[in-house]
Amino acid sequence: MPEPILVRGGVTKSMVVFRVLAALIALGGVMVLLFGDPTWGVALCVGGGGLWIVLEIVSAVQRARREWVEDTGEGFIHTDRRGERAFDDEHVVAIAFDQRKLFTNGVASKIQRTCRLWTVDEPRPIELLNKFPITAADPLAELLRRLMERVQNQLATSLKQNESVEGDGWWMDGESFHTTVNRVEIDVPISELTECAVFDNQMALWRRDQDEAFAKFPAGSQNACLLPLL
Repeated sequence: MPEPILVRGGVTKSMVVFRVLAALIALGGVMVLLFGDPTWGVALCVGGGGLWIVLEIVSAVQRARREWVEDTGEGFIHTDRRGERAFDDEHVVAIAFDQRKLFTNGVASKIQRTCRLWTVDEPRPIELLNKFPITAADPLAELLRRLMERVQNQLATSLKQNESVEGDGWWMDGESFHTTVNRVEIDVPISELTECAVFDNQMALWRRDQDEAFAKFPAGSQNACLLPLL
């Protein structure tokens, strides 16, 4: 079984470095206080010690917020400070997905992926956030592929049964796409939709005989990633 993947609350390398430096400054202050200028020694002790305490508190808060996800093949286990909770794939009713490149000195070096999962009887979504080298695979790729396919099929079935499906700022049924633009409600027949694609981090929709998109939604909003498939 795959190992649990940390999806929130990771401690960065820079934080570790700053904590070590702060401790060394405080230690150096003690040495200066004992064998050198007492004024500088006190300043280094207070400054380094105070910074070290603050960084330790910040690190403790980050560790307390840690969350892990483990793919079980037919669901996943979410672990946080409240303990473990197991979910089946069918418990996920909506999904949001956003993936961006992170650059170092102008060169893409890492991928930052954010995915939110809405589950049955849970008021708030579970957020999966992690970074990985651009040359590596997303450690949760298989789980997310499976869940996106599951939600897509579920929404498609609802549309076939003349039920409505929705996301942030829009909803649709088997006949029309509904949204609000500039406080005006717009209903566009499905037959008039010509394209749906991500443009400038927005999920944009075009309709027949219009060059510009008539509606845009954040690409990482609820169910936006499934709009092109629906």
